Amino acid sequence: MKHALLILAHKDADHLADMIRFFQEEFYVYIHIDKKSTISSAERAALRKMKNVRFVQSRYSINWGGYRVLKGVVYLMKMAAAEGLADYYHLISGQDFPTKSLQEFQRYFEQRKGTEFLDYFVRPDREWENEGKNRLTFYSLYDFLDIKKPRHVEVLRQLDKWQKVLHIRRKLPLRYYPLLYGGSCWWSLTRDCLQYVVQETEQRPSFYRWLRFAFAPDEVYVQTVLLNSPFRSRIENDNLRYICWEKRNGNYPANLDETDFEKIIKSNKLFARKIEYPISTELVDKLKNRKVKNVRKDELPISVVMAVYNTSPYLRECVDSILNQSFQDFEFIIVDDGSTDDGLSILKSYTDPRIRIIENKHDYIDSLNKGLNAARGTYIAHMDSDDISSPERLSTQYNFMESHPKIVLCGSWHTIFGVGHPTTYRAFPCKYNEIVLNIIHGENPMSHPTVFLRREFLIAHQLQYSQDSIYAEDFRLWVEIIKAGGGVENLPVCIHSYRQSETQLIRTRSVEMSAMASQVYYDFLEYVMGILGEENEKLSLVMEQLILLVNEGTVPYAALREFVYETYSDYLHQKDRQMEVDSE
Repeated sequence: MKHALLILAHKDADHLADMIRFFQEEFYVYIHIDKKSTISSAERAALRKMKNVRFVQSRYSINWGGYRVLKGVVYLMKMAAAEGLADYYHLISGQDFPTKSLQEFQRYFEQRKGTEFLDYFVRPDREWENEGKNRLTFYSLYDFLDIKKPRHVEVLRQLDKWQKVLHIRRKLPLRYYPLLYGGSCWWSLTRDCLQYVVQETEQRPSFYRWLRFAFAPDEVYVQTVLLNSPFRSRIENDNLRYICWEKRNGNYPANLDETDFEKIIKSNKLFARKIEYPISTELVDKLKNRKVKNVRKDELPISVVMAVYNTSPYLRECVDSILNQSFQDFEFIIVDDGSTDDGLSILKSYTDPRIRIIENKHDYIDSLNKGLNAARGTYIAHMDSDDISSPERLSTQYNFMESHPKIVLCGSWHTIFGVGHPTTYRAFPCKYNEIVLNIIHGENPMSHPTVFLRREFLIAHQLQYSQDSIYAEDFRLWVEIIKAGGGVENLPVCIHSYRQSETQLIRTRSVEMSAMASQVYYDFLEYVMGILGEENEKLSLVMEQLILLVNEGTVPYAALREFVYETYSDYLHQKDRQMEVDSE
């Protein structure tokens, strides 16, 4: 697969050359250098001589926020589209730098071939000051006034002030496109998508020309054209750029430094910006020297663990959904649970070095535990071999767990699909207290194929799937994690698709599953009653009497469960109120 870089640059020829060398000869490079740039003629000539550089031009004098930024972007697009040499085109600035190895970069797009990467939102939106309303309706003269000059800034401020006072507003050009969109200037697009934008600009130039007095039209044009096009369904709302939206190191967004390195490499982003020397020197050195992580080393961010038994019709789609994750730094441990179909041969046909195959006799719980014990990741993500994970599943749960160190078990909602079954979704309780009350009420509060576990906690408390809880082994594990003091939470997003079929255990072993789940419910009820009894001795005596009556058959078990549910709810409410008092 061939790639092309479209670069808007205005300084640092040495940095530009470093970036071009990183991408080697397989990447075509098109560069527009600001006419005001300090890059010398000799430096431009040196850039032109680099093998993969197609051209270096200085067509426009560009000010931040001005229309000529968009003109520079469209010019690069036209030049690249005319040659049509690449499969993907990446618009970046001269202050970007790649965050992944060349192999990781290429593999990412091979696995996501045909996807357009562009962040967007419908305008107006809170992402922008005043929801971006003035960006298009006020007359902006940023092509002629430079915000780097204090006197020009004051003129721009006064211009906005008087347009507001005099109610001067440009009429929005909704006749061109029914909805206007905004987003970042930077994107990664396929050849046919890029050519579509160029064609629209040439054949329907009215909207493009209307934007000449808009503020930052480069953050409106491509989004609006593509989100009103047949390409809409192919767009992923992510531009793959790591940008720190805070004021730091003298700039907003931040000029990046070495403290950003760990966050950058753990993200799914492929470019980092802004790079500013000497602030970013150490960061760039680290990014240059970063090697591809070896999946055979002792520690990894994530181990995906999956047991497989006779699911060959769905297996390739399932495995591909994991390999195509936006978060790429993981190992994929697949335990064949004594399958009798051709599943094992399908697994062995993969050459991805992240896959580790373990063969086992048919014993599902033992296979699950073999996967857990083989894992080397900080986190363990479970997967079912007939399901599909969304591309952002691992990154979503990883980022959540990294920012919530007390959470040991993280699940999510899931979409439900399957032949003969209407596509819908299932919501699970999200917060810890909701999950505990859900268990007391007699329900399993987590979707097993969505769970994400903190491995260190499992090791410290010697937790794994229990052979004594067959058909409810996952539910038992959640309960034991809670009893050991682990935090649990479900994310209210559907990042996994759960397949329903007639051969699932929930259909073929429903009686056994219900009986074992009931035992887990009862054990947990005893645990909760112990907590309540420690808080209130009289309440403990009441519960003991209730249990005796339940055992005699005088009082139904459901009545005891309802009593504990209401009592524990009151207990939680009192704790919350006390926390509010303590914080005042």
